[in-house]
Amino acid sequence: MASCANPIAPEGGAKDLTPPKADSLRSSISGRKNFKKEPIQFKFNEWVVLDNAPAQLGVSPPTVYPPKVVLKGKTVVFNFDNREELKPNTTYSISFGSSIKDLTEGNVVKDLRYVFSTGDQIDSASLFSTIKLSLTKESAKEVFVMLYDSDQDSVICKRKPDYFAKTNEIGTFTIQNIRPGTYKLFALKDDNFNYLYDLDSELIGFSDTSIVVGRNQQKVISAIEISKTLNPPRLLDKKIDRYGLIQCGFSGNPQQVKTEIITSGQNYISEIDKDTLKVWYLPEPATDWQIRFDNGIKKDTIFVKPSATKEDKRRKNLKLLNQKAFFNKRITASQSIQIDLTNPLINIDTSKILIKADSVVYHFGRYLEIKKEKPRSLFINANWKDNTSYKMLLLPGCLTDMFGNKNDTIKADWKVLASKDLGNISIHLSNLDQSKPYVLQLLNAGGEEISKYSIKNQTKWEAKLANQLPGGYEVVIVVDENDNGIWDPVSLFPRKQAEPIFRKKPEPLRPNWELDINISL
Repeated sequence: MASCANPIAPEGGAKDLTPPKADSLRSSISGRKNFKKEPIQFKFNEWVVLDNAPAQLGVSPPTVYPPKVVLKGKTVVFNFDNREELKPNTTYSISFGSSIKDLTEGNVVKDLRYVFSTGDQIDSASLFSTIKLSLTKESAKEVFVMLYDSDQDSVICKRKPDYFAKTNEIGTFTIQNIRPGTYKLFALKDDNFNYLYDLDSELIGFSDTSIVVGRNQQKVISAIEISKTLNPPRLLDKKIDRYGLIQCGFSGNPQQVKTEIITSGQNYISEIDKDTLKVWYLPEPATDWQIRFDNGIKKDTIFVKPSATKEDKRRKNLKLLNQKAFFNKRITASQSIQIDLTNPLINIDTSKILIKADSVVYHFGRYLEIKKEKPRSLFINANWKDNTSYKMLLLPGCLTDMFGNKNDTIKADWKVLASKDLGNISIHLSNLDQSKPYVLQLLNAGGEEISKYSIKNQTKWEAKLANQLPGGYEVVIVVDENDNGIWDPVSLFPRKQAEPIFRKKPEPLRPNWELDINISL
């Protein structure tokens, strides 16, 4: 009979929703003064587990060496490294985040902190605020907010802070147990968790003024915004792994770098694709040549050997870059068709492009365009008929790229929507500062730019855009303080906040509807 039994856990009873509790009588006493380095322990009323304790643990001021947290039965033990020297007359705060949970249900022990002082008093002042992303205004979580007892802007690059806290899921933070004094405040999305600003990828922000904290003061300050810093773009890498193409990757926008191509009769075409400069060239004549970059601080030179790569026979034919992008496309009557190809174009045989609508074949030769900034794209700028479907046929040899390759047959089709299927957008701005320039962008739901305007010497402004595709839109307005036509992020050297930026997402545009967007700055 015993061998036939099937042991199972007992059923019934309410689910345990109560987190473990520390036994105050058997745990280390928080708030101790004249603390000497020793183990700190928390004895809980049930079995617990540690979950990613090294990442969740926070010690303010930060330690030089990582402390250790271990689990012994129902007890969590915190130990400073043997090499750690605690600062004299300093209040320390240890927080455990969400690293301690019960064994059965995973209930988290929240707000577990241990405070002690190496002197004869516990500092009790605190600082509260919110961290946001400059560009989107979204709350920024897991950002280090750091206080320094220093007047140097470069201190965040040189040493760990005197006090710090980490933002929560909604971007708020509280730095507690601060000694009265005057501090510099920085916010850092610390990618390598070393409490230093030392990576271009890290987001940073700061308070414009020093933070003055009084004794026992519970101080609240305005939100701090963070972004990548405005550093000159740097050359990060280069690839010469394809016949007739050099790809130069930058840390920022290559347009902000002075580029000089030094050749001896070398035929080339250049284009910028996001953060990459692409230089297409014919590997003749067989002489070395150079590309030089100057970002105002550093100069870089790339030496090119024409015979570095062999011609790839598989790339002989000129093809669409994305075949699916040109089928069943929905456009408006004034919208251009952009056909992206694999190589830069140098010639179009207009007799070999046919576009058919309503059983009538049209020749659109005079509407074709190759733009210098988009050498791999063919643009068709015709005024399309309302509520009409088009089919396009590019016959073999219609297009020729810089290597002499020609296209095979290329097909595409698109539908021009009827006016009743489109909507109109009106944008009205008020309360503009006449002394400041502005840049306004209208973006679609996918973040693509629909329209861009430069606004100067205005207190009011408006624009009307007819026959727009239904769907979501966003208006982005930049106070373009340096009048360069783009949004500039925060700068640490010299110290300058990001340019103010405003965003508004109105209700979606509906077919045959007028959407009024009113913004008061």
